[in-house]
Amino acid sequence: KDELKEKATIRAMEYLATRYEMTEGLRQHLEETEIWFTNGQGGWYCKHKRRVKVGIKRDKWYTYKRKTVGKMSRGISVPKLLCVTIILLHELTHAVQHFEGRKYSEVETTENEIEYVGMVSPSTLGRMEEVPDDLWDRYRKPNRRTKQVA
Repeated sequence: KDELKEKATIRAMEYLATRYEMTEGLRQHLEETEIWFTNGQGGWYCKHKRRVKVGIKRDKWYTYKRKTVGKMSRGISVPKLLCVTIILLHELTHAVQHFEGRKYSEVETTENEIEYVGMVSPSTLGRMEEVPDDLWDRYRKPNRRTKQVA
């Protein structure tokens, strides 16, 4: 497990270095962000604690269903190292957004996931699906105050 965590961390950081201008400040921000691996499946980034949680149990790749991205994965089986790396780079993208003072964007994180997978496993991209026009509307939650779709 330690080797899996180390390899996933190195690969995610290497990808981010190709995607963003890796200033000394950004590099330090990412290196000082605590990465907490669990036996769960998901992940999150907590900006207040500068902490990333990454579940190492998952072996299927799920993406956000965003029409603006165009493609989605509803659970493509991938090797565990690839899956953990994807989760980690997704959450570390939020750390980059935090460092740069930008609004968090699931579109950007999903685009990074897709680009990374395309670099290391192009055949996996062929198993992605188009996002139907109406899919995002079906997943949106009603506004609590008005009970209308937000």
